[in-house]
This record gives sequence, C-alpha cells and structure tokens, in this order.
Amino acid sequence: MQWLSLRPTLEPLVGDVPELLGTALALSDVANYESYLIDEEVTEHAAMGAMRKLSFSSGRRCVRAAQDAIALARFPVGRAGKEPIWPSGCVGSISHSSSVAVAVVSKSLAGIGVDIESANRVTEKIWPSVFTENEQTWLSRAPSFCADVMFSAKEAGYKAIFPRGRKFIGFHEAEIHLDLSRQQFRIIYLGKHGPNKLLDSGIGYWHRAFDHILTIFVLE
Repeated sequence: MQWLSLRPTLEPLVGDVPELLGTALALSDVANYESYLIDEEVTEHAAMGAMRKLSFSSGRRCVRAAQDAIALARFPVGRAGKEPIWPSGCVGSISHSSSVAVAVVSKSLAGIGVDIESANRVTEKIWPSVFTENEQTWLSRAPSFCADVMFSAKEAGYKAIFPRGRKFIGFHEAEIHLDLSRQQFRIIYLGKHGPNKLLDSGIGYWHRAFDHILTIFVLE
C-alpha cells in the first residue's frame, strides 16, 4: 500500500501495513480544499455548514491523491445518506478528526475501511455502550489507549463490510481482539447477518501518533 502524507507534519501517522497492491492511503490536514471537488461533490459541498465543508473537501482531497497514486481516473465520490458511493472496480473509505483527514482507495481488495480518531475520547463511562462484556474485561487490564483503538477498529471494520453486507452493525455485534505487539487486530462478528461474517476473515492494523489513532481494516 502506498502511503501519501500530504503534509510533512502528518508523517508520524504513517504506519506499517503489509504490501497491498493497487491500494493507496492519503493523509491531509483539515482545511479548505474546495478546488479538489468534482461534479456532484461541488453541489453537496455548497449545501453544508462551514465546518462540514472543511472536513468534506479535505477528505475528497485525500481521495484525489489516492486515485492518482494507483492510476485511477479521478471520479467523484457521491453519497447515499452518509455512506460514500464507490464505483464498480474499486473500494474505499474516508474519515476525519477535527484536524486530520484520511482516505484509502483500492482496486484489488474486497473491502477496506479506515478510521481516524482523536485520542482519549472513549472514557470508561461509555464502555458499556460500545464494548461487549468480554471486551470490557480485557480493557480493565489493558493500557488505557486500547479503548480508543478498539472503538476506532469497530468503525474501520464497519466501513469495510457495509458496502458488501448492506446492514447496520451495532457496537455489541463486533468484538475486537487486539494484538499489542504487532499492532494488529481481528474482528469477530457476533450478529446474525450472514454476509457480515466476512469480518471474521479480515485483518486490521492500528497506529498511534500525536494524540491520534489511525485504524485500517482489510478484506482480501
């Protein structure tokens, strides 16, 4: 996978992911990148509030960089509700925090999801809402940053599988198993929707830098 840090200050977020052919991930600061928008993206952007315009255009800037890196024609990424629409022949994912945007695009994978979160957002008070009992037991003995990683991992997994399963996954339907030494994770799907069982075969990667958590989940 090609990593593209569009700002030198974001280099620390570049992690170690095994080679994924035909796949690129781009990181950008959140700012006004309206000039990178294409076709219907321009119309959607015009109807947004000021802060949403910044995150939306920054995410699309990352998409453009990833498209260029893997020799894809620049196409607009529309939306169905809040879900990005990727054309046949490729998969992708977009995420942002208040200051960093990220997008990943692949023309070789069955699915890929990316998520970026500001650190220290997932306090113990909300653990019961987002983690299973097994996860909470494990977290009670784990380093404090693991709650942020596991929350982000669920988001990345959902983004990777939703275009295939087309069904909402609750937080308690997906159980995260972290490998701290390898900075990897697996997801066990606990729900009853057959297509979402593909989550069990995927693998995720995570990286921490300057108060951010970046997670990537891959379906080969």
